[in-house]
Amino acid sequence: MLGEAWRSWLAQAVTGAALLLLGAWHRLRVHLSGEVGGLPSYAQAVGVFKDPVTAVLAVLFTVLVAFHAANGVEMVLVESGVGEEKAGRLARILWAAVSLYVAALAAYAYLFL
Repeated sequence: MLGEAWRSWLAQAVTGAALLLLGAWHRLRVHLSGEVGGLPSYAQAVGVFKDPVTAVLAVLFTVLVAFHAANGVEMVLVESGVGEEKAGRLARILWAAVSLYVAALAAYAYLFL
């Protein structure tokens, strides 16, 4: 029991630190790389994601956000007394919904970009 709580806390801290780094990278690479006032046009933004490294890091960023959110929700629910089993089930539902979103986004990028 204590081991599981410690692993959840550690995963939350590690993903939080990774999200700070990837969030800063994403902001600089995608949002501030344009020619007009720093804001990219649609064509420039799409061009940024044609780079395989950028695409992989963007998917990793999205997956880390999903995990961090699901893990955080589960930890809050367990601490508030909902119960570990029910909290885990709700976190898995959130994780599944975000995973479907990431899969749809990847399919869209593959088909249309």
